[in-house]
Amino acid sequence: MVAPLWQKLETLEQHLDRLDLAVNTIMKHLNITIPGSASDTVQKVTLGSDAGDKVSSPTLTGPYKYKVLDHGKAEIRVLALNGTNDESQEISGSLVHISLEDKQTSAVKRYNALSYTWGEPKMNRRIVIDGHIFFVTQNLENALRQMRTRASRTAGISGDGINQADIEERANQVMLMRRIYKSALYVEVWLGEAVEGSALAMDLINKIGRPPIRGPGQKEVLYPEFSEAEVRQHWDSVRLLMTQPWWERSWIRQEIALGVRTQVFWGEYSVDFDTLSQAVMAIEYADSLGHNIPGAAVDRTKQSPSDQLVNLSFYHHARGIRTLRKNTHRGHAFLALPELLLHSRYCKATDERDKIYSMIGLADMEIYRLSPDYQLSLHEVLKSTARAILPKKKGLRLLGACQNPDRNHNLPSWAPNLVDHWKYHPFEPDDSQHFISTAEPQVEFDNDAMLVKGVIFDSVSQLCKEKVPTDPTPEEFDDVYAAWHRFAEEALAAGHLDESRFKSLPSINRNKEFFWLHFLSTNRTTSRYLKYSDDDKTVLLPEREDGVKMEYMGLNLKLARRYLLPGSSDLELHPLRRIRAALKKYGAGRQLGLCADQKTLVLLPGDARPGDLVAVFRGASFPYVLRKVPKDIGSADQDETVLVGEAFLPEDGFNMAFSFGNRATSSDVIRVI
Repeated sequence: MVAPLWQKLETLEQHLDRLDLAVNTIMKHLNITIPGSASDTVQKVTLGSDAGDKVSSPTLTGPYKYKVLDHGKAEIRVLALNGTNDESQEISGSLVHISLEDKQTSAVKRYNALSYTWGEPKMNRRIVIDGHIFFVTQNLENALRQMRTRASRTAGISGDGINQADIEERANQVMLMRRIYKSALYVEVWLGEAVEGSALAMDLINKIGRPPIRGPGQKEVLYPEFSEAEVRQHWDSVRLLMTQPWWERSWIRQEIALGVRTQVFWGEYSVDFDTLSQAVMAIEYADSLGHNIPGAAVDRTKQSPSDQLVNLSFYHHARGIRTLRKNTHRGHAFLALPELLLHSRYCKATDERDKIYSMIGLADMEIYRLSPDYQLSLHEVLKSTARAILPKKKGLRLLGACQNPDRNHNLPSWAPNLVDHWKYHPFEPDDSQHFISTAEPQVEFDNDAMLVKGVIFDSVSQLCKEKVPTDPTPEEFDDVYAAWHRFAEEALAAGHLDESRFKSLPSINRNKEFFWLHFLSTNRTTSRYLKYSDDDKTVLLPEREDGVKMEYMGLNLKLARRYLLPGSSDLELHPLRRIRAALKKYGAGRQLGLCADQKTLVLLPGDARPGDLVAVFRGASFPYVLRKVPKDIGSADQDETVLVGEAFLPEDGFNMAFSFGNRATSSDVIRVI
C-alpha cells in the first residue's frame, strides 16, 4: 500500500506544480508581479558565442510537441540553456535544431556534449524547455546546473535532445551519436555531486597523471612521503572515483572514445580525461608490482554466487575506456565490432539491446551492415548481430563473448551472451600471434545452427584440480602456478606429454618461466625481460625496472610508487611478477587440462569437462571447446555440438593446430547449435 500511495502523492505534487506555473503565467499576462519573484529577469539563451538575447518564455500547459527532425540533413536537437545570475533559479532553455551536414553553421562546432548517467531513476526534478515542464532525474538537473554555471563564465552550453518515444527517431539518432560527440567542442563528463573523498581523489589523479617534467634545466622533483594510513586513503579515494556508476554504462564508451577534448567533473572538481588515463596507467603499474593493495581483499564468505564468477579490478572500466580511446585515435579509426562487444558485456544498459547499439558507432558499418532496430527483441538483436559478424574476416572472435553452453536466454551457444556476467575474461587477440588459421572463415546458418568449416583437433582427457580463485592474493597465484607446474611434470613423467615431439617442453623443467609465461599470457614476447642467473640457468633473477619503464612510458614511476605504495613496501620486483600478472589477467575462471592424443597442455574454460572436443575453425584466432549434444536433445540425423568457450595451446600445440586448420576440406563442417 505504501508504494502506490507515494506515487499518487508525487502525481498530485506535479499537478500542483503545473497549476502554480499556470497561475504565474496568467499573472504575467495581466502584468501583475508576485512580490519577491524574478519574473522580469531577462535571460540569455546561449548556443556557442553567437547566440543573441532572448526573454524567457512563459510556462505553457499541455505536453511538449517535438518538431520533426530532417534525417536527410542529419539534424539533431541541441538544448540551449538560459543564462542566469542566480544559481538557484530553475533550469530553462530551448531545443534548437542544427544540421551536422551544414558546414556553414558555426553552432555545429560550438556545442558541448554532456556524458552522464541517470542516477536514481526517479523523475522528481523539473526543468522548463520552450515553456514546457520536463521532469528529469536529480543527477541530470545537477549536471545541467553545473554546466550553466560554467557556461556563464565561458561559452555556451548544449546537449542532444532525443524524443525517446519515437522509435524511428531514436534509431536514427543512435546512428548519429558518433558524429555528435566527435563534432562537439567539448565532451563534459558528469560523475555526480561531490562526496567525501572527491577532492582527494581528483587532486591525486591530477598529480600522478600529470607529473612534473624531469629533464635538463627543469626544477628538481620533490617526492613526498606518506604513511601507510595515508596510502590506504589514497587507494580508497581513487577506488571511490572509479566505481561511480558512470563508468559502467555502455553508451559512455562511444562518447569518450570519440570526444577530442574531454573533461571529467565530479561536483566542482574536474580533471582532463587524458590526465585521468595516465593516472589509470599509474594505478595499473602499482597493482602489477604484486603487493597486497590496501582495501583490495574481499571476504569470500560474504560473496553471492554471481560475485564468485570472475573478479573485476575497480579500475577495469577506466582502463577499458582508455584502450578504446587510444585505439580509435580519438575517432579517426574504426574498431572491429567483435572486439567492441567483448567490451560491452562488462557494461550496463537500461535497454540491454544498447549493449550492441552503443558500440556500432565505433565500427565500420560498410562491413557489418547493422543498424539499430528497437522493434526487435533482445534475443533477435543478439542473433542477428552474430549472423552479421561471424562470416566476416576476424568475425569468429565474437565467439569469445558467448560463454553460454546451456543456451540461456533463448540464445544459441554461438550468439553473444551480453546478459550474464563473465565466467572468465576473454582472450585479447593479437593478429601477429593468435591466428590459428589464416584462411578466410566459412560460416553459414541453418535456422539456429551455425555451420562452420573446421576440424576436431583433440578431446580433453584430464583436468588439473587446482583453479585460480576469483580474487586471489599474490601468494595464492604462486600456489596455483606451483600446482599447474606439478600437473605438467606428472603428465610428462607418465608419457602424456611427449618431449621428443615438442621442442619447448623440456623448458617445463629448465627455464620453466619462459614456457609458462608464453602459455599463460598467450604472448610470445612477454618473457623478453626475464633473466636467469649466469651460474644456474634455473634460478630466475628479480626483474630490472628498465623493462617496466618501457611498458609505462610517460609515467614517473617513482612518483606513482610514493603515492600508491606504503614506504615499507619492498621495491625490488618479484621474480614471478609477470607470472602472477598473467594468471590474474586470464587465469580466473579457467583451468589447466591435457589433450592426450596430441599430448599437449591446454588452457580451458572453467566449465570444460573431460571428453569435450577441442576444435580448430577456419579463420579463427583461437581453438574452441565444443560439447556433443545428446541425440535425444539435438537433431536426430546430424551430429550437433554446443560452444563451451575459448581455449589456448602452448606454442608447439598451437603449431600443430595451425596445420590442422589449414588442411580442413570443404566437407569438414561442424554444426554448432
